[in-house]
Order: sequence, then structure tokens, then C-alpha cells
Amino acid sequence: MTYYLYFTLSVLRSLHGAPSSDKNVPAAALNQSCVCHNHSVAAQNQTTVAENKDMASSPRIAFMIPSGRRPKDTFYATDTILGLKRSGLSSSSVLVFNTEGDGKFLELENMRNVTLVKEEFPVHWVVRPSGTIFATEPKWVSKRLPALKDNSYKVAGGDNTKRKLWRTKEAQDFMFVSKHALKLFPESEWFVFLQDDAVYVGHEDKIENIFDKILHEPEVVAQGIARLNPHGCVAFLIHRTLLMSFLGYAEIRFHLIPIDWLLFEFLAQVNGNKVKPYETNIFHHKGRVSSFEENGIRMET
Repeated sequence: MTYYLYFTLSVLRSLHGAPSSDKNVPAAALNQSCVCHNHSVAAQNQTTVAENKDMASSPRIAFMIPSGRRPKDTFYATDTILGLKRSGLSSSSVLVFNTEGDGKFLELENMRNVTLVKEEFPVHWVVRPSGTIFATEPKWVSKRLPALKDNSYKVAGGDNTKRKLWRTKEAQDFMFVSKHALKLFPESEWFVFLQDDAVYVGHEDKIENIFDKILHEPEVVAQGIARLNPHGCVAFLIHRTLLMSFLGYAEIRFHLIPIDWLLFEFLAQVNGNKVKPYETNIFHHKGRVSSFEENGIRMET
């Protein structure tokens, strides 16, 4: 059972600038609309966008990619972003979030200033404001949150400090880039979240053709979401209204369990425990090195 505030869809759209037509809004999203809390983490303030503000109006599908430093100097963001270029996607559809801050992620900044200029693929850009510290807990927490009896909460409750800080920052990075994307693309109906090591593997087929097929799948129309890779939150497509609803849900829970577990918990409450999202595999999870040594090296598929 959910405990966040419910508002009408019209109020949601007036607050967030979403499209006025109800024609393609998933039934689940209509039933579960909520307004996101404006009380966000410190990292939400004073963002900067790339020089290409005037490139294009909102695309039908917008892409958002947070990128942060990885262990052992692994860096995959170039493959991820240039993979989107090869797929035929316009750079004006892509938002990249430097989660480390200005001057703190040289590989990513070099990719932006050298590689993407050379490739003529100037994506939208946002950087974590310098000096900000992400919050380890929400500013306000409902007393009616889960009693931590669920197994996922027990597992997460046993995380050491390093892992808890990592997953909490990952959750806030997701919320930060999602909120920024909603503002940057006010007319976009669908959003694709990609980790920075998710590479498009659609071969010769343009990505627009792939998404045309996905958006006509009955499960996607009904549920408002599709997993684009079978692992966690590596890559998924989500409807604007459902994304806004989830942000409100996550705002007071992001410190409890990993963000992908939280998303699956939210979907179970929206669509039912036995309803599984539509799943395909058009993005390869390239990263083989886990952020934690105890996880070892992932097997590549």
C-alpha cells in the first residue's frame, strides 16, 4: 500500500509541463499519478546545461545517462553515447549527467570536449554543482514506511557503510537526472534511463524502429514501462507520468534499499505482484567490474 500524496493527472501536468493529451497515457500511470516532493537532495540545486539548449524541442523519447567514476579506471560512457549516435538517435534527445562535479571526472570531460565535438554529437549536459553533498536520508520520512520485515529490506539493512553510501548516491543520481530531464524535455512522453555502460546492440536497425515496436506492445501500453536489459536498472523505458509518480515514491525511501529494488517494489504496488514488465534486451551491460570487490567480475552476455 502506498502512502504518498495523490493528485489528479491535470494537476500533475500543470506542475511538470507534461503533454495535455491523455491518449497514450498508460492505465497504471493514470491510476497511480502523484506529485513528486519538492524537498529534494542538496544536489538538485543550480544545475548547468550544455551549450546546446536551443538544439531541438522535446523528442518523443528522451534519454538520460548518469555517469560517475568507476573502480580500476574503467570507462564505458564513450561506447554508450556513440552507440546511440550509430543507432540514428539525435544528440538533442540525450542528457548526460556528470555525477562527480566540474573538474572531478577528467575522462568524461575529455569525452565531452574532444570526442563528442569530433563526432559532431553535442548532447545536453548537466553537472553536479560543486561543493554539494548528497543527503544520506530524506528531509522528511513518513512514519508509515515498511516495517523492514521484507527480505530485501533485511538484506539492505545489513549493508556496510561503504555500500550504503554507494547505493544511496546512486539513488540520488537517478532522482537528480530524472527531475532535470523532466524539465529539460517538457513535452517528451517517454524516457529511457541508461547506465553509462549500457551499449545499444540493435545491429543495423535504427533505434527509432525498435522503439516503435516496443511502444505498441500491449504490456508497455498498459503498464507504462519496459525493461531494455534483464539486469537491474541497466536500461529501461518509462512513461512520463509513471516516472513522476515513482520519484515521489522514492523521495522518502531512497535510503532504505537500492533504487532498482525500490522501482520493482513500486511497480508491484502499481501493477500487481504477479504482473511482470515487458522485457527485451537491446542494450548490452558492458561493465564487467563491480563497484564492490566481493561481487567479483560480472559474466558478459
